[in-house]
Amino acid sequence: MTGLATLGRLRLRQGGAALAQADRAGARQAFRAALRFDPAQSDAASNLAALANEDAQWQSGEALAREALATAPEHVAANTNLGNALHAQGQHIAATSAFRAALAADPTAGDAWTGLGLALQAQGLMQAAITALRAAVQATPACPIAHLNLSHALLAAGQLREGWAEMEWRTARRIPLPGVPWRGEPLYGRRLLLHEEGGFGDMLQFARYIPLIIQRGGQVILRSHAPLHRLFAALPGVAVVDAADPLPPHDLHCNLMSLPKLLGTTLATIPPPLPLRVDADRVAAWRHRIASGTRRVVGLVWAGAPRGNQPALAAMDARRSLHLAALAPLGGVPDIVLINLQHGDVSTQIASSGLTIFDAMPEMTDFADTATLTAACDLVISADTAMAHLAGSLGVPIWLLDRYDGCWRWLKGRDDTPWYPGMRLFRQTAPGDWENVVAEMASSLSDMADLAA
Repeated sequence: MTGLATLGRLRLRQGGAALAQADRAGARQAFRAALRFDPAQSDAASNLAALANEDAQWQSGEALAREALATAPEHVAANTNLGNALHAQGQHIAATSAFRAALAADPTAGDAWTGLGLALQAQGLMQAAITALRAAVQATPACPIAHLNLSHALLAAGQLREGWAEMEWRTARRIPLPGVPWRGEPLYGRRLLLHEEGGFGDMLQFARYIPLIIQRGGQVILRSHAPLHRLFAALPGVAVVDAADPLPPHDLHCNLMSLPKLLGTTLATIPPPLPLRVDADRVAAWRHRIASGTRRVVGLVWAGAPRGNQPALAAMDARRSLHLAALAPLGGVPDIVLINLQHGDVSTQIASSGLTIFDAMPEMTDFADTATLTAACDLVISADTAMAHLAGSLGVPIWLLDRYDGCWRWLKGRDDTPWYPGMRLFRQTAPGDWENVVAEMASSLSDMADLAA
């Protein structure tokens, strides 16, 4: 080994030590130094690729992984990092090849099995994906992420019972909650504290189980995010407390998203959406303010929360979101009024979109207000956000803009969902292709207008 190669190995070890101390900047600096001393140092290039992927710098991750593979074609981690970068960029078939190359070199590589499963799932190859994700669990049986990925694939394939069981791994790294957990036994008037989970959409989707708890004789205390308080407080028999407050007195407790498992939910037994209450007079007042005559009111939601401080979630949000201007073809449909249901300051986007949109969202203070405005719509067109769950729970017809690698909850291979009878899914047929989705929606809207005429 030459002197420069020896220095390269030294810098590589320094980078590994920095990573062990969670010093990502120091690790990056050391790995780059290793490559300067020894351009053939494939481990350093692969480690840099992994760091780039963790920061959602997918093109950089791809380039660095290919650099590693140029000198070590069978490098397991480099092939896995390449697959992850390609998968994140929507190149699922190429990603599949990279993951298979990693597994050819090491059939026990859990990360490669996980990546392969996710790439196959994105292509709609559900049983092959499940097989790969089972192999990932077998390779890393104590890894919660492996189990969660398997749960999502099982749920997307409609295999709900096993999917809910695997979903319980989401709590594996949480601090155990104090008190006695509920295991599904009769409640006999006892107070059951339901803990909030996930985002607003998860809360709205899984709150449908609350009436089943009340039917079992339980008193429900629901911990909730503040913007949902007034909406949930209108439910009979439910006490709502803030998620940030100390735990109130209770007899038993349960995580909200554990209810499907405890109640044995299958495709045939998914309960109906939570019957949300809105003031009919306020809905009528909004309707009068928005539209006159027989024009249909169509609400628009085109983006989710960006979550820029969480690269993986930010990358997912970028895939499910689109620019308002992409919905311009909807503006050409006659006899409709478009209204804004997108949270946040979007006035600039509306002004530059070329669309005429009624915007009262600055007047909304929480989900209870937004529910009243949403209930005034004849149809809501939404990206995969909490607003889709709100409209579905209100019984307003909802058309979902569904990304190519859609969420597990919408299942695979269908354009409807048992979670919301009034929902229709418009799926991308290629990653990032919203143009065809919007064109199909505009055509369907026009067909509805023709039928109404």
